[in-house]
Amino acid sequence: MKALVKVKARLQRLLPGILFTALVLVAYADPLLTRRTFVGRDIVPYNIPLENVVHDAWSRGRLPVWWDAVSGGRPLLPNPNAGVFYPPRPVLAALPFPTAMRIFPVFHWVLGGLGMLLLAVCELLLGLFQISLSPVEFPQGAEGMDDTAPVSQ
Repeated sequence: MKALVKVKARLQRLLPGILFTALVLVAYADPLLTRRTFVGRDIVPYNIPLENVVHDAWSRGRLPVWWDAVSGGRPLLPNPNAGVFYPPRPVLAALPFPTAMRIFPVFHWVLGGLGMLLLAVCELLLGLFQISLSPVEFPQGAEGMDDTAPVSQ
């Protein structure tokens, strides 16, 4: 009986995160479950080829050191845009590239949302961020100031 109560309490704590994850997965079901992908300004001409080279190197068990298809070759390892050592990259290399490219942004949206839920819980339980939120609570700025205050010229 105690084990059941513990499981129920744990599920209640995890429910907001589970619901948020489900919401993101439903919202992005189209690119996750069909052949469509994310498209934007630099995604097609720059990001997809870069991601493909990094993914290909990791999937072959090699370090992504050099991108030979651009300008006679460019280094990948020191390029911060490549993010060669970013932990999800080698993990997603086990999947086919089109699948990994669709999962990558959705994973980050879920991770960011779960981080915000954790921040909200910390705020509610511990009141850690009251000082940092005061500008949000009182956005009127100069309108709420006293008219009798001296004005510098």
